[in-house]
Amino acid sequence: MAEKIWNTPEQLARLKLTPAQGAKIYAKLREDVIGAGMLKRSYFYYGLLVTFAFSGFLFSIYNIYIQTTTPQLFFWAVSLVFFTIQLGGLMHDCGHRSVFSSSKWNDVLGHLSCAFLAVRFRNWRPQHNKHHAHPNQEDEDPDVAIPFAFTEDRYKGAKGLYGFIRKYQVYLYFLFGAIVAFTFRTGGMRGFLRTLRFSRLPEFFVVFLGLSLWFVVPFFIFDLSKALLLFFTVHPMLGLYLMTIFAPNHKGMVQFGKDVKVAYIEQQILSSRNIHGGLVTDFLYLGLNYQIEHHLFPNCPRNKLHKIAPYVLKLCKKHGLSYTSVGVFHSNKIILQELHHISQLDQKRKEQSAKRKINEILINTP
Repeated sequence: MAEKIWNTPEQLARLKLTPAQGAKIYAKLREDVIGAGMLKRSYFYYGLLVTFAFSGFLFSIYNIYIQTTTPQLFFWAVSLVFFTIQLGGLMHDCGHRSVFSSSKWNDVLGHLSCAFLAVRFRNWRPQHNKHHAHPNQEDEDPDVAIPFAFTEDRYKGAKGLYGFIRKYQVYLYFLFGAIVAFTFRTGGMRGFLRTLRFSRLPEFFVVFLGLSLWFVVPFFIFDLSKALLLFFTVHPMLGLYLMTIFAPNHKGMVQFGKDVKVAYIEQQILSSRNIHGGLVTDFLYLGLNYQIEHHLFPNCPRNKLHKIAPYVLKLCKKHGLSYTSVGVFHSNKIILQELHHISQLDQKRKEQSAKRKINEILINTP
């Protein structure tokens, strides 16, 4: 079960490696992986993937435009969700420089993918790199602050609206997931407006146009029933799909205190969770189901991540490191159990406090 953030001597005593030992072990692992050709670019694979993602996205939009029956419209709406996530996967891979050897061309494809998604590549990439540098570390990993408390410390420190609803977090998990597509985009736009400069105006208009096409234009070009069906199908499903891919990667895994020094390789492994399930899972999860391998080698083409897994498993067995890999349903079950467990701690503390007060009254009663 979840626990307080690792920052006490007793908790840190569980670590197997010093930073110096971890650096030496990782250097050897990296040497082996590079020697096996795992980090070479996969241009043919990504060529097929780019063609598949962009053509599928545009074809889905075309069919949404021409369809009039509800079943067909729903089918193509689901198709649009799927291919939108595929574009998001390309954006992600470009951000890690795993598509092209050239940073310039990774940026070009990354910005193009983001234009279709109405997301800022320039803003997303540095934030995501911070997460990779210090996964699940307080005040270092920006993703830790995303709502839902998986540690007692974060649960007790919740404020505002989340502080009010935190005890219901297990029941609100999927509801919050359904609005991720909104908050991810609109949150980025608010930050964009706060730091907007004249040189960024072209980027601003691209993102603004994208947001308009996703959220406003359908209500002008379609009748109300069609626009509403699209709105309440595409955006919630997109959010739930995103959450299904990203939440199991780290949520409910070990978290570290802000100033804790952990070996890079050990932090990446302990804070990450793999999802096994075969080729279909690999495809639907964009290769991110090999989260441990992805965090150790973020610039590895996604179609090669599974080849690195045996190297990492061997290393973990040798050094006694915990390598977590579970199934799709099990990963979500773990997350819900952790959310429920943390939420119950507050109620248990209140009950214990009430019992102590009653006992004090009984003892002091003549």
